[in-house]
Amino acid sequence: MSNVLTAVTVFDTHYPEWDASVWKAARQFIRENDVRLVVLGGDNLHCESISHHSKGKGKYRTLGQMKRELDGFKRDVLDPLEKIVSPQCQKVWLTGNHEDWLEQMFEEQPELAGLIDFPTYLGLESRGWIVRGQGQHFKKGHLKWIHGDVLSGNHINKALNTYVENIMYGHFHTGASGTKVLPHSKSQKWQAWAIGCAGKLDSGYLKHRPTGWLNQIAITEFRKGGFFNNYPVTLFGGRFSYGGKIYGRP
Repeated sequence: MSNVLTAVTVFDTHYPEWDASVWKAARQFIRENDVRLVVLGGDNLHCESISHHSKGKGKYRTLGQMKRELDGFKRDVLDPLEKIVSPQCQKVWLTGNHEDWLEQMFEEQPELAGLIDFPTYLGLESRGWIVRGQGQHFKKGHLKWIHGDVLSGNHINKALNTYVENIMYGHFHTGASGTKVLPHSKSQKWQAWAIGCAGKLDSGYLKHRPTGWLNQIAITEFRKGGFFNNYPVTLFGGRFSYGGKIYGRP
């Protein structure tokens, strides 16, 4: 067994507004490498049909749409992923602000609370997933994962100054990084990474407006003591290279 533990993180899939080619490349990497941690970093589901933004807009709320999206996510994302990860691989689900729209719906319609719960419907805990609720985090070694919706403005500086630890997040669909160093200490240093998305870069609700969005995943390698190196990789045409090999099919 290697002395390095490899993790793969995918943020903001926004299924069914996803880029399937990003996931194909990510699965290829997972299948061909000894990946021991997979993190789905929130906004895994788009949830447009229960969004407050689509309220009163029948175009976005067709009959049975949320069930179709949950069943499709299970079929297209969870099942293929679980077929290739090793039994020793930790699987983590972070809840994003889009999934949290279900809780906001219950605030308006409390009589429906308890009828549906995404982790329960998808069977995440029975499938061995570690589930973190909206606003919660997952931590391994010296790195913390959050979804990122609690950040705003200059989100890299906000992340460093709020958490004062190494942190990785999504939500903004773009890549960025920064470092915080205490000038009187050689050991007190922290880094933050914003990671791009696995969703479409031209999602329908944007109406073709330009963005700074990127398709990215993160590959993280942990070693003894919880120390790590983090490698955000950007995908073009559903492909990326890592360690001298190209992942994803043309």
